[in-house]
Amino acid sequence: MKRLLVLLMVIAALSLFADTVLMWFTDGPDFDLITEQTNRFTKQTGEKVVILNLPYYLEYKPKLAAMAKAGSPPDVARETDLLPWLDYAIDLKPLVEKYTGMKFEEWLENVSFYKAGFKKLYEKYGKVIGIPYTSDAHAIFYNKEIFKKAGVEPPKDRPWTIDEWYAAMKKIKQSGAARYALVYDFSPYRFANLLYVFGGGIWDREGKNIIIDSKESIEALEFFVKLHDEDLIPKAVWLTGDSPAKYFQNGLAAMYVSGTWMLAQLREQLKFD
Repeated sequence: MKRLLVLLMVIAALSLFADTVLMWFTDGPDFDLITEQTNRFTKQTGEKVVILNLPYYLEYKPKLAAMAKAGSPPDVARETDLLPWLDYAIDLKPLVEKYTGMKFEEWLENVSFYKAGFKKLYEKYGKVIGIPYTSDAHAIFYNKEIFKKAGVEPPKDRPWTIDEWYAAMKKIKQSGAARYALVYDFSPYRFANLLYVFGGGIWDREGKNIIIDSKESIEALEFFVKLHDEDLIPKAVWLTGDSPAKYFQNGLAAMYVSGTWMLAQLREQLKFD
């Protein structure tokens, strides 16, 4: 069976392609960066990289799964969930030890920024199949012009409460200043932040018990569903994988829940404050 490397990521031991195949998904600024990196790789090694880029997230996972099951996965693939690829991916532990000169456990404890996640996977399955690609902080970007038209003023000396945030969204929608009050990245990672805001989560602090069905977590989900039911958020993003960034960039949504990784692109492309 051909093996792949998952990016978090998943690298193949053999390739049916003459070139290295990179499976990618993006609706943000990182595609230019990954293109620059692959071009540099080609100059250094003489090996060409073919990037299979799918712009819509819902198209990405089925395509990657189909390629893996057919025995011809890409050599490298960007992923945020490593567990589905355990049977397909190569073990990176020997490579870490070879190129760092450290025992894997030592590297995991003292070097890896992703220590907690890697450690749990390593302890349970005895291998690590991904390498860190990126990290960012959650952010709410907002259109100052739309806020001004709607008569909404965000607090400057403290965070919004959930009730205040919801009231602001309702006011924006009712004012007609924007088609939608909010657009929200289609990402379990991004949604998890809303769980934490409500006091819930996926795992407890010890990492032993699942709390996705806790009272607080359910309240977060119900709130998120309500925002969609009241047409404050475009349903197409979370139901069909439509690109969230375009709603904010085109002035259709007043706010955008994404990450700080979008700063460079928004600064360059937006025509409003």
